[in-house]
Amino acid sequence: MSQTQQINVVKNKRHKLSREHFFGYAMAAPAILGFFIFTLGPILASLFLSFTDYSVTNVYKIIGFENYRKMFSGEDNFFISLYW
Repeated sequence: MSQTQQINVVKNKRHKLSREHFFGYAMAAPAILGFFIFTLGPILASLFLSFTDYSVTNVYKIIGFENYRKMFSGEDNFFISLYW
């Protein structure tokens, strides 16, 4: 086999692989997008909102770890709510 033929064989394999990769990514794209939109997005939003004093009617105010301090110090009956 000549060098030109070998190069053509390698190019054909690359083209076939790139086409297969494209179709693989195209089939996986809806699941990946769904994960980011419906799973990771709400997780990150709730993590961010846990550090704020959020109200639907007012603008949020960042208060840091104050919500966690209240929760673990027992001010809001957090542990009682876990029990019942």
